[in-house]
Amino acid sequence: MKIIKGLAMMIFMGYLVLWIVTPTSVFYNKWLVRETAHTTSTYFEAQGNLVPLHIS
Repeated sequence: MKIIKGLAMMIFMGYLVLWIVTPTSVFYNKWLVRETAHTTSTYFEAQGNLVPLHIS
């Protein structure tokens, strides 16, 4: 049970970090630029940028 609580706490803390960092310049100048470059497709235009951010 402690492992599940610890894992849930880590996921929750990561979620909070994303809510805090998203409106900052670090997100727009570094993370979003990198994720946009990795998810841009020739055939489908721009794709979801925040999904890889949540996974990585």
